[in-house]
Amino acid sequence: MFYAGGLFLNISVRRNRVRMVVDEPGNYLLSFSLYDREEKARKQFGSDKHDQWQEHWVEAIKKLKRKCYAIEQELIEKGYTIDTGYVEPIIHPADPVEP
Repeated sequence: MFYAGGLFLNISVRRNRVRMVVDEPGNYLLSFSLYDREEKARKQFGSDKHDQWQEHWVEAIKKLKRKCYAIEQELIEKGYTIDTGYVEPIIHPADPVEP
């Protein structure tokens, strides 16, 4: 996923599971998804909350960040290096939300 100028670009590659024989050609699907901040935020919630995403943002992001920080801590303890200088894009007026 890439972010610039208020837009997100998601690039994904998938291989056809039917054509997995090593010595034969495979089929690959390359897809691009481009969306703005609001659509990115709406994707964090089920369809029943899409229109009210701003009301639910802070609570949901706090939960996700706690989970992320716990996973990062486990990885650090295992010897991995985590880029702690990364700054996430501002999506909601309350950002940055801290757990």
